[in-house]
Parts: sequence; C-alpha cells; structure tokens
Amino acid sequence: MKRFIRLICLCFLGLIVLSGCELPGQFVGKNSFAEGTSASGHHISAKESSAKKPSNQTKAVAYSDLPTKVTRNIHFTFKADQDETADSNAGAVYIITMTVVNGSSVPIIFDSSKFQIIAPDWSERQRTAQSGTIRLKPGSKATINNLFTKVSRQSLSGSGIFVYLTWQHPLAYVYKCFESGGVSSDNLGDTKLIKMNTPKQADSASSSSSSDNNPSANTDDTDDDADDTSDTSSSGTVDMKNLTQAQLLDWVRADLASKGLQVDRDNILLTPGFEDGYAIVHVDTPRTQSSGISWHTVYRVNSDGELEVSTGNDSYTVVSTPFPDD
Repeated sequence: MKRFIRLICLCFLGLIVLSGCELPGQFVGKNSFAEGTSASGHHISAKESSAKKPSNQTKAVAYSDLPTKVTRNIHFTFKADQDETADSNAGAVYIITMTVVNGSSVPIIFDSSKFQIIAPDWSERQRTAQSGTIRLKPGSKATINNLFTKVSRQSLSGSGIFVYLTWQHPLAYVYKCFESGGVSSDNLGDTKLIKMNTPKQADSASSSSSSDNNPSANTDDTDDDADDTSDTSSSGTVDMKNLTQAQLLDWVRADLASKGLQVDRDNILLTPGFEDGYAIVHVDTPRTQSSGISWHTVYRVNSDGELEVSTGNDSYTVVSTPFPDD
C-alpha cells in the first residue's frame, strides 16, 4: 500500500514538473503584457531618435535694423507701367512694381505697408497700396506688383525717392521710372539726381553756403546737366503734360500774381500733392485781421497739360495764365 501511494505521489510530481516546463513557453508567446513590454521598448527608441535637434537657422532681421554693410547687398528695382484702366481725365497714371533681391547672407523682413515715395519739397507722401510681411532668405528675391497705384507722371518726372520707413532708408530715386527697365538702387550714386533731390534754399546766400557744405550739390556742369526738369521754358521746350513739381508751383504762383496775390508777401501757403492721379497744389491764405476769413482753393494739371483751378463741388476751370517765362 505504501508503495502504491509513493507511486501516485511520484506521478503527481511528474505532472507538475511537466506542466511547469510548458507553461512559461506558452505564457511568453501569448501574453499581452510581454508584448506590451517589448513594444514599449521599441517606442522609447523611436521617440529618442525623432527628438528635435536645435535649429541653426539665423533669425530674420527687419530691413530698417540692418547695418549698411548688409543693406548695400540688397538691391531694389522699381518699374512704373501706365494704368490703361484709369480715368483718362486724370491724365496718365501709373502702377509701380518693386523687385527686391537679397544678396546678403542675412534673412530679412519687410512690412510692405512701410514703403513710401517722398521728396524734399513735398508736403505729402505717397504711401504703398500693399500690406503684409515680405520675408526673404539669403539669395532669394521677391516681386511686389501694384506696390503703388494712381501715381501721376508728374510725380515721377522730377525730385522724389523710394524709401522704407524714412529718408534714412533710401531705396532708389523715382526719376523716370516709367522708362524701359525702370530705376534701381544703382541710381542713388547719380550726382545729378542727388542735386535734384537737394532741398532748395531760401536765398542765394544760403544756397551758396549749402553748395560749399554739400559736394554732391556743388558741380561745375550745371549747364551740361540741364534737362527737361528745368523750372522755366522761355524756349517753349517744357512738356506741359509732364511738369515737375517745381514747375507746377511756379505756374500757380504766376496765376496768383495775375490776381494781385504774392505768395511771399501775402503769406500764402502752397501745398503740392497728388489726388486721384492728378498733380495738385492746395492754396491757403491766412486769416485777415479785419474779417478773420481765410481762403482755400486747389490747382491741378489736366490730361491736356492745362492748368485748372477749382470752382467748388469737384468742378474745375482752365486758367488763362500761360506757363511763366523767366
């Protein structure tokens, strides 16, 4: 009996041993926890390999914050094209396209609403018709169509300069940017254009002093440089449809003189500008002590090259005063 019991115990232990050898293999092959552990290890490895590396890219800099050694490698071109869809009564008006090439090693940013056309004797500035940010990587370029709209030919025929923000950031002189190829940053070194954009002095003495202190405005070839930007036309060579701003102001002064008014004597304020494609001049007289009344009117040049004066209610009449001769 004891032998029988011992045999049964040995068989039972054998079963336990056999089952214990099989269970681990089945457990490892089918247990989800073991699979999860293996997947987790793989996941951690993948996560580590996809970790972001520190960026070595240079942060873009606003154009107005760049030093001169950088901006000299950034090139601008401005091209004016006549807008054939504009009202012909306003004369020739233009839209201006700008192309900028970043030849520097620095990524740059522009605010496209900060481009302007200004001149030393303009009281108003022509502002861009665009808005938004322009980003340029080194070696890339961007073209902005319709940067300026409703620009009169007169405003592109004399003094004036494209700038970013202020005079401290000049881009190119505007002179004749309606011609083939337009104008570029290269013309900023043109002595004739520098002289054209030098503010006129109040009298000959101060003008002489300015010339002595401003080499770019002190040239000996004044007669040789004479062109269609001259303020007078005794020979009748002035293009009446493409007057410079100075010529337009002289014409307005002449018409006022024909009415017995002297700009300097009567403290009359002439404010040139541009409206709806017209080159205009606002005329304001000071209030008189007797009546306390001031007087205001507007002159402009029409598409036929005639000087007009406002008669009120957006109506104009052509003045009879011919263009002044010296």
